[in-house]
Amino acid sequence: MQDIIAEKLTGFDYVVMLFYFVGITAAFLIGIFKICTRRSPMYFKLIIYAVGCRALEALASFVDCICTGYVVYFRVSNLSLVAYSLFIISANVGALDKFLDEGSSKNLKARLLAFIAPVALSAIYAVFHVIAYNDVGAFSLLSLGFYIEFLPIPVGSYFCMKQLLMPPDSLGFLKATRYVNIFILVQLFIEELSNYSVLISGTATSVCAVLSVSSFFGIVFAVIKGEKIWKTLV
Repeated sequence: MQDIIAEKLTGFDYVVMLFYFVGITAAFLIGIFKICTRRSPMYFKLIIYAVGCRALEALASFVDCICTGYVVYFRVSNLSLVAYSLFIISANVGALDKFLDEGSSKNLKARLLAFIAPVALSAIYAVFHVIAYNDVGAFSLLSLGFYIEFLPIPVGSYFCMKQLLMPPDSLGFLKATRYVNIFILVQLFIEELSNYSVLISGTATSVCAVLSVSSFFGIVFAVIKGEKIWKTLV
């Protein structure tokens, strides 16, 4: 149990965590400079703010590990995952979805098939939770923290998947956000699958860190490209 909840770090682990923090922070700063310092649509700003939440979480985790010498798999800063998902939900629902899906039958297929993403993410999470934290207990305070942390993730993935499956809108907004949603889904799945790396090896953890950082860069560059397309539509 101790090996999973709090694990002593090696020098290699510090390098991986530093790479993860620097990588996500670099992606966030690019997004801030390219999107948030000018008059860009709120949708794209919210996605960049979401990446910023992960950069702050990576910083808090790295500093905590430097100070304690241990990686703890649940801490208060993990709630930035909740903020990350809420920004994604706000972007897709408040800034876009309510204008594109008026509830008609033409989007019914997309609304139903979109449940594939949250169901798959929930299954991946549930299996990992059973394997790694079985002796914690399903209803312990620690488990409750994990549930709270995870809850908004499938909700955010649902709207990303739905917009990918919806037929093209007349204004072309879905075209502008397509790659943003793709990279967000890729990142969410990498995030959940990377949990298993702590059960495998340090090499698996480092590979997941590289993939995760790459996915954040993908999100940011998709935002930059999508914003250019968006501005040709309005």
